[in-house]
Order: sequence, then C-alpha cells, then structure tokens
Amino acid sequence: MSIFGARVKTLRLDRGWSMKQLGEEISKLSGSPLPQTTVSNWENKGSEPPYTILVFTSTALEVSTDYLLGKTDELQFEQHTLKDAVPIRPDYTEDVANINNNSTASLQSLIQELKQEIKNLPINKKESIESDLNEYLEFLGYKQEKLLVDFKTFSKYIKYQIKNL
Repeated sequence: MSIFGARVKTLRLDRGWSMKQLGEEISKLSGSPLPQTTVSNWENKGSEPPYTILVFTSTALEVSTDYLLGKTDELQFEQHTLKDAVPIRPDYTEDVANINNNSTASLQSLIQELKQEIKNLPINKKESIESDLNEYLEFLGYKQEKLLVDFKTFSKYIKYQIKNL
C-alpha cells in the first residue's frame, strides 16, 4: 500500500466513513462523481489521483496535500481565508485575457506560416508533413479542452472555499 493510500484509509476510518462516503464528499467539492472503486484503488492498489482530485481529497479529509503524499508528517490542516490571501491586482484578469489573445494570435500566425511553407513542398513530402501538423493541432485542441475542464473544476473548488468562509 502506498503512503497516500494508507493515509487516505486511516483518515477515512477515523471519520467513520465508508469508501463510498469519502467518494461522495469529494464529489460534493469537485462537482463530478468519484466512485467507491476509485477510493479502493487508492487504498489497495497504490494508485493516486490527479492533482485536482488530490486537492479536493485533502480538503474533504482536512489535511494538506503534502501530508497525503507523505511529504510531511504534520497532520494539521491550515484553513486559509480570503483575508489571508495576497490581494490580486484588479487588472490581473485583464492581463490573463491579453496573454491568451496574444498567444492565440501568435499561434494562428505561426500555423499560417507553416501551412504556407508546406504548400511549397514537393507533393511526396507535403502529405506527410501536413498530416503531422494536423495531428499535432488536433492534440493541441484536445489539451486546450482539458485545460478548460481542469479550470472549471478548480473554479468549483474556489467557489466552494468562498462559500464556506
């Protein structure tokens, strides 16, 4: 059993929760279902959750992620409030939007440049390279979708934290 699995099991049992109940607690925080089998795999097979689920698990069990991962033996959970937080610059959201717009424009420009260069290639080389580019662009689109899903999950966590202040 991994340190993570052992600690999850110990904390779960200390609270008198079944694996199903722990999954339900994490589901409330994450907004997506977490089946009992996932908790069982953590405790018995040594598997570990992705980062976002790790954060929700630590919140549900009221310990730090470092404790769950065995990075520290300090069981204490520090609940921070928004008052403790470093103030965010009001224009931060605008900065992020500008970065995104600039990145998208730069990416589109680079893609068009590559496509133009590919057009000038001999036909026998063109298809292979064009296929590679299209495959990578498909992968890039997938990664952007995953990033959006992860951010939506994280925003649910932040909303939960704000609601429970």
